[in-house]
Amino acid sequence: MALALQKTLSFLIFHICMVSFKVDDILNKLVDIYSICEFMAEITLGNEVENTIKEKGYFSMAEPACGSGAMVIGLVRCMKNRGYDNLGGKIYLEATDIDALCVDMTYTQLSLLGLSVRVIHGNSLTMETFNTWDSPNLQVAKMAGYFN
Repeated sequence: MALALQKTLSFLIFHICMVSFKVDDILNKLVDIYSICEFMAEITLGNEVENTIKEKGYFSMAEPACGSGAMVIGLVRCMKNRGYDNLGGKIYLEATDIDALCVDMTYTQLSLLGLSVRVIHGNSLTMETFNTWDSPNLQVAKMAGYFN
């Protein structure tokens, strides 16, 4: 599963949930989530990201309502299209959601992609934090003092 996710950079868990909950195929045909998320990342990033990576070695991003992590995966796809590999050391991510199921999906997908991410179960509006999970890649990076 990890290799499939890394190779295709698709929203694997999203599809599993869609099949499990028997979401209508029409919705799948009307909304191409992959393209939308990648497009949003492309128009949002600009050239500042390249400058920040050259200057600091990485850049930080926060996703205050992460859902299943689709926008973050769109960002990863966008960065791969720009020629960046091994993004676990180039992006520090914080993804927050109030829904525990969304937090679990995000943590699983982004950890399998090898990203340095802190997934927060909390409320972005009130700044409440119920629990946090650091991906294995982030734990190793923090021990090495990388994202200081």
